[in-house]
Amino acid sequence: MECALIERYIEDGYNPCGLDGEPVPMIFNKLAYPGEIQEVVTDEVVIFDKQDYLEVQKRCETEDVLDLMKEFGELFYEYDDLFLDNVNQDDVIFYIGEWADPISDIVTNDFIAKEDLNTHDYLRYWSDGHWETQWIEGRTDLEVETDYFNLDRWNGSNKEFHSVGHHARVYRIQTIDGEPVKNKYLVELWSQWQGEELSDGCIMNEEELHQYFTINFRDYEQEWQEFLEFDCQGEV
Repeated sequence: MECALIERYIEDGYNPCGLDGEPVPMIFNKLAYPGEIQEVVTDEVVIFDKQDYLEVQKRCETEDVLDLMKEFGELFYEYDDLFLDNVNQDDVIFYIGEWADPISDIVTNDFIAKEDLNTHDYLRYWSDGHWETQWIEGRTDLEVETDYFNLDRWNGSNKEFHSVGHHARVYRIQTIDGEPVKNKYLVELWSQWQGEELSDGCIMNEEELHQYFTINFRDYEQEWQEFLEFDCQGEV
């Protein structure tokens, strides 16, 4: 299963609290899954459907090209969310903006290809009834096993991690940025509460994970033993 730990310029990693309310020494960052990370075009462009562009080409010598751009094309500026997946392979694209000359480019048929567009990774996820988009400063790509060790415990009516609606689990990591690793684990914290839909995650080695158990469980020795039994089942 693929996922990614991401860094954002508007929110740094943080230290969640342990069982007694004190922050743990491990830094957690936002955890995203493939569908939540998208490439956003950073160029200012005008995009034509192929058939519409053929019409523009027919009329550009006798009509105002700027008017044709507005009638047949879609204009995207610096802060518009144009996702690369929404650009079709046969779309006809021209640069716009201060340094560009789209009118001349359209007349001379000097268009650019989808592959030549500049992009940046965006985090896009549904939160509190609307879409959130955030610029990603850096990311660590992970591949983890699908089986996980559940850190939730029964509170008498529900399973939770420290408080109602909050949950935690541990995954064995197979690769980090494409490189195979051993004895590395991903701790994921997630919530059922509206407005907290995006998970948090932290990469830990065995020693750090053991420390995390001691901070978060009263009977941590028994919990750790159960985890070791789970972990051994996944060894090959």
